[in-house]
Amino acid sequence: MARRFVGVLAGLVVILGLGGGAALAEGGFYLGIGGSYAFSEIDNDTLADLTGISDLEDLDINIDFGDTYGFNARLGWRPLDFFALELNFDYLPGFDAGNALTLFDLPVSVDTSLDIMTLMLDAKLIPLRLGPVEFSIFGGLGGMKADLDLNASSPLRGERAAASTSDTLLCGELGIGVGVALGQHINVGVEGSYVGGFGDVGDYNYGIGYFLITGGINFYFQ
Repeated sequence: MARRFVGVLAGLVVILGLGGGAALAEGGFYLGIGGSYAFSEIDNDTLADLTGISDLEDLDINIDFGDTYGFNARLGWRPLDFFALELNFDYLPGFDAGNALTLFDLPVSVDTSLDIMTLMLDAKLIPLRLGPVEFSIFGGLGGMKADLDLNASSPLRGERAAASTSDTLLCGELGIGVGVALGQHINVGVEGSYVGGFGDVGDYNYGIGYFLITGGINFYFQ
């Protein structure tokens, strides 16, 4: 998963690096919008924490949450050429997982869905600028709202069960990015980061973590 994340990020960096040609926007406030893609790191280890069952493979349970698309918005303030503060919002619906298993000689289908919203304050350093291209490193802390839905059904017995829970956790991220100016007031860029949540989702000890690629456009107000 990490290798695929790095490969996609490197390709986007090369594309952006070839596309710039204008002077960089400098200073002031900016507003950004864009899209995100999250590479899930939520799997059997997470489910073992959730259920308290350590031998999931022995029960033929092998859950691997899928990746998902999302939306990003940000409000930034750049008082210095090499430093910025950003308030980042991300919405990532539908980390989904499905599994068919056998319990007490009965087939059971289990579907799980996890929706995540985060709001974080990031500090960003811009240590390198090459013409219209700038490279950044950033990190931040904030809050994560996680909504978890669990649905189980037994086709032979015609029985269904469902459970839902929602909670707000602390979270943090650390990442790198590249941006290219397309004029005095427009900057496009791509960022890659790892996001992790700290705490429980309801009564469940859920270790939430994922790699996140975000691409978007920033509008500077000067």
